[in-house]
Amino acid sequence: MTKEESKEYIEFVLRGIWPRWIPTDFQIEVWIHSLKDFDYEISRAAIRNWSMRQERIYSEPNIAQIRNILLKEKAKIFGKKINEPVHLYTIVKEKFIENDRFGLVGERFYAGNMAIVPDEHEIEKRAERDRQTKNKMTGENHVIKYIDIKREKSKKEMETAVV
Repeated sequence: MTKEESKEYIEFVLRGIWPRWIPTDFQIEVWIHSLKDFDYEISRAAIRNWSMRQERIYSEPNIAQIRNILLKEKAKIFGKKINEPVHLYTIVKEKFIENDRFGLVGERFYAGNMAIVPDEHEIEKRAERDRQTKNKMTGENHVIKYIDIKREKSKKEMETAVV
């Protein structure tokens, strides 16, 4: 999430579930930092679904508990375990892209585990930066391949499920 999305998430999602909770400026800062690696809509749906299964909700949100819920949802979307490396994208020379039907050519970029997988906007920014660096280093044009189709399919399913 961007900083603005995080603020909106705190105000409308978290305070929607915990209306008596009035976060301090420092708490807001910590929450913004804690939410940066998550997608807004997926996180909103995950917390909404979690809250509907709770018999009792305490007076204020617990950052560790919420992050754990979001990490589990993120792992489910990626089809991975929380501590498993995640393939984010591959940089391929443009001239090889046509013949690379199996995703075997190019330099792959991973996140060490689900806890450090950034949101999709950040992945796209990093991929573009890495592509430009490759172009400068080699003098050849490269393209970005996002191979994780399951993640895209699951994300679209989650978006349609959000009420």
